[in-house]
Amino acid sequence: MSRLTYMVLALAGVVVLIFILGIAFMPKKQDLSQYDFLKEPRITTMPDQKMLVVIMHGDPDITAKSAFGKLFGAHYRLKRVVPGVQAAAPRARWQGSGPKSSWTGVFGLPVPKSTDERALSSVQADADVKVDTWTYGEVAEVLHIGSYDAETPTIDRLQAFIDSAGYEIAGDHEEEYLKGPTVFGRGNPSQYRTIIRYCVRKVGAAGDAAPH
Repeated sequence: MSRLTYMVLALAGVVVLIFILGIAFMPKKQDLSQYDFLKEPRITTMPDQKMLVVIMHGDPDITAKSAFGKLFGAHYRLKRVVPGVQAAAPRARWQGSGPKSSWTGVFGLPVPKSTDERALSSVQADADVKVDTWTYGEVAEVLHIGSYDAETPTIDRLQAFIDSAGYEIAGDHEEEYLKGPTVFGRGNPSQYRTIIRYCVRKVGAAGDAAPH
């Protein structure tokens, strides 16, 4: 079992917390058909994205609840002072291998480019919440439909696609959570939707710096 596969399996129970905490700030009716084309993996170019970020170290089963609670609270309050703040699907980048206690979770919510630390300070956001820019460039991504503990075949398919296209992974495992459990229950796990994404580069391309 690969490091990435192990990580995803271990995260299966964590994402429930994301939607329990965040459903109040997400669109009430989501048209997810716009993502259907991602059922087939692709390589595309994404612009850098300004994010609210919380970095937590340790078992994600413990850290995720706190991290997303801080993020959604700050995101909601920013609506009063930053034009253009809208509901957005949460994302997470996962770093580490081995025991979950050694992992680092970089939890994020997209915000407008005008968001800065002064805006955060004005709404008295939690001190752990920071403003950062996630760099992207070329990415490989695919839509996973189904439960989180069934992601392994989708990840394997994406990795095979990356290899066959002459690319290699150049960043952390990233997930964007489009649909999942809510405060009303687990719903139908077979209908969950998650974008699985990696920053990539052509094999042999110069530069080893990974996106952050």
